Amino acid sequence: MKSIKVRFFCMPVGWTLLCAVLSACGGSPAPVSAQAPAGEADAPILVPVSAQSTGPADELDVAIREASTYLNGRVPGNSKAVFLNIKSDYPDLSEYILSVLSENAVNDGVFSVVDRQQLDTLRAELNFQMSGEVSDESAQSIGQMLGAQSIVSGTVSKIGSLYRVQVKAIEVQSAGVQGQWSRNIPNGTTIAALTERYAPAPATSVATASAAASAKNASSGGGTAQAQTPASVVTPAQAQVAVQTPRQVSENDLVGVWKGSYTAGQGETALILSVYEERGAYLAIFDFYNLPGRSNSSEGKYYMQVSYNRSREKFYLKGTEWIERPSGYGFADLEGTITGDVFSGFLTGSNTRFRIVRQDTN
Repeated sequence: MKSIKVRFFCMPVGWTLLCAVLSACGGSPAPVSAQAPAGEADAPILVPVSAQSTGPADELDVAIREASTYLNGRVPGNSKAVFLNIKSDYPDLSEYILSVLSENAVNDGVFSVVDRQQLDTLRAELNFQMSGEVSDESAQSIGQMLGAQSIVSGTVSKIGSLYRVQVKAIEVQSAGVQGQWSRNIPNGTTIAALTERYAPAPATSVATASAAASAKNASSGGGTAQAQTPASVVTPAQAQVAVQTPRQVSENDLVGVWKGSYTAGQGETALILSVYEERGAYLAIFDFYNLPGRSNSSEGKYYMQVSYNRSREKFYLKGTEWIERPSGYGFADLEGTITGDVFSGFLTGSNTRFRIVRQDTN
């Protein structure tokens, strides 16, 4: 009787061990690729396909997602909001935050978003920048002009090695604050790329350089060295103003081959944008085709005119002539900015974004 009890006791243990071994040996599930809904391939309304990350999510993108979720609970459902401005010393960072907030809102569908082309047109008329200061009174007036019930704006300020991002929503009619969100974000990969051209140069003291020059003059002169006038000291604030002035951007910065993918009515589609200079004019070829292993899209290409608007700090690409036109397709104009080796922005007249990467020309 005792031995029978022992055998019944051992059997469950054996099964438990066997299940554990089988579970450990089981493979991970095969990746499931999301399929965009099929639709009419009319004008190619292009939506960027975000690069799939194999590492941890960037902290800036995580924070923006948190802000979007917060706004979903504060801005009334079925109302209309305008993503107006993010005040900061880094225009590219401001543009990025606004773009992703707007994109998240469109995709979440809790409230509607004012068309980007409407905002850009009004911004040009009123002469304000996405990264500049806009008073609550001015924001309220802009919201009324655009037919919005809520305004989303914010600020980015640098605190040591951190960036403090604040986002708030204001009701247009009453100017009351619907909600305010903030987060301190470490200087990650995306922030570094978006702020690199505004970063201060290594601190080389102007006073030290002047003193060295004076010493050199004194040692090279004959007879008794004359007393040198003490070098003037440049304050850190003055030095920062000098080094943070960005270089002039032009159409030439866009010259090269850019590659990425987008999603239109026909589904996910590959894109190559080739930008070049010809007789003083800047042109591009927009070439779209099927991704490997897919047959959902027609193939085509067309010429574009390229320009850079310094007041808006943005590139504009406008379709001009088809090279190969598939039936039912029209031009898709682009507007965006360059950050490092990435050219991204919006389709003109749309809240959808595009993203393409510069290819190595060596």
